[in-house]
Amino acid sequence: MSASRPQVLVYSDSLTWGIVPGTRERLPFTERWPGLLEQGLRDRGLDARILEDCLNGRRTVFEDPYLPGRNGLQGLAQKIEMHSPLALVVLMLGTNDFQSMHSYTAWHAAQGIATLVRTIREAPIEPGMPRPGVLVVAPPPIGEPRGAIAEKFRGAAEKSAGLAAAYRAVCAAIDCAFFDAGSVTPSSRVDGVHLDRDQHATLGRALTEVVASMLGESGIRRETQRGVPRAHTEEQFTFVVEEVLERVFPLFGAMRERDWAPGWNPRPIWPQQPSDRDGMVFQIDHPLGTATWVNTEFNSRDGRVSYAYLIPEVMVTRIRIQLEARGENTRVEVVYQRTALEGRADEKVRELAREDRCAGDDWARQIRGLLAARGS
Repeated sequence: MSASRPQVLVYSDSLTWGIVPGTRERLPFTERWPGLLEQGLRDRGLDARILEDCLNGRRTVFEDPYLPGRNGLQGLAQKIEMHSPLALVVLMLGTNDFQSMHSYTAWHAAQGIATLVRTIREAPIEPGMPRPGVLVVAPPPIGEPRGAIAEKFRGAAEKSAGLAAAYRAVCAAIDCAFFDAGSVTPSSRVDGVHLDRDQHATLGRALTEVVASMLGESGIRRETQRGVPRAHTEEQFTFVVEEVLERVFPLFGAMRERDWAPGWNPRPIWPQQPSDRDGMVFQIDHPLGTATWVNTEFNSRDGRVSYAYLIPEVMVTRIRIQLEARGENTRVEVVYQRTALEGRADEKVRELAREDRCAGDDWARQIRGLLAARGS
């Protein structure tokens, strides 16, 4: 497997297996939350492979007196070894700890989850392989059990009270990521325990955001697919400033732009003594991340200024500015070229391009205001 395609193991029970409440049928992968998570990550430029290990009736660390193999601790270390390298393990267990044959509480289930996390972290993986991150997902609160499973889960809602809070506490203690599924969806409207089809979709969308962030932090991103070009835009605008070129040109340097552009606050990196010049490097805080800029041309003789900036894993932008003397006035032409680096940035690049298209009036107004204030 290429290192650019992370594997995520989902270790869970029937809630994730996709049992259709009130039946013994199973939702297809594309309608279970792991399948929706995989598609959601792909839509965001993360070509992750989701591996499911979901067993009906699985507990955290407890035995089922009637069915063998339901103890989630049994064989877990070997499964981590078998599926490695893994970027992440998602644990969503606990519901079956509260079946009527058990007297366990939320505290017991939380201790079980902590044990599973430690087991994953200590699994005997091959030398040199990364140890996966772990995301604990607290299942939605158990409602009123109905149908064929009513007796099996009698009293479960009361015994499981406070489960999400207990999981959150143990995750904080062992420095493990946590998500409360109950914050986005209740349990099934049909049987009070599992997840309905639309609830799988809701949970899949919510976990896409969490998992995408975790994988992004580990630096595992998909390369752009061959034959699937990213968004690229080019927009241009012009305006005229009622001032001679010699006085207008310096205003397009990064340091002088602070005088007329609201919120523009470059952090110089090079040279040590900041000056507007060819080769100057600086950074700007952008809503999409830190943008690193380079002044690629600062030519007062020919009236040309150019910049390029990069927001890692989001986009590259090139800006070309051409100034031309028109008697006592100066004509300014600005060209923006933007290219998305990930699929998730395609729409943002298009949105910024629409703003670029209309930026000329603002630039002209701000520069004219500065010059008027200085008595030009």
